[in-house]
Amino acid sequence: MRVLVADGHARVRERLAALVAEIPGVQVVLEADSEAQAVAHTADRCPEIIVLDLRIAESGSLALAARLRRDCPSATLVALTSEPSRGLRRACAELGVDHVFDKSKDLPSLQEMIEDAAESRLR
Repeated sequence: MRVLVADGHARVRERLAALVAEIPGVQVVLEADSEAQAVAHTADRCPEIIVLDLRIAESGSLALAARLRRDCPSATLVALTSEPSRGLRRACAELGVDHVFDKSKDLPSLQEMIEDAAESRLR
């Protein structure tokens, strides 16, 4: 399973990538530190899971989420944010974002979601 981790903060991105790489069934962890890299990685071959920090986008976080959803319709699209308001969650859902996680406290839930997806692919 391929997972893309797109986050502009190197420490966070590296931590997430290391966390994901330890999950059985994950063969490739792609990293993107910019909107352009995220788009390039999805243009080559769509990952099964895209973890997107909503602050990475130069064009606007929701515009990038919409583009990634359009470019990779079968991927599980996960938004990370430090401000998970109801309005943001609603807007993400309308764009086809599958999950919204709070960066400050939901990383264990993110890991569990990826583990479940990887496990189901191994069956």
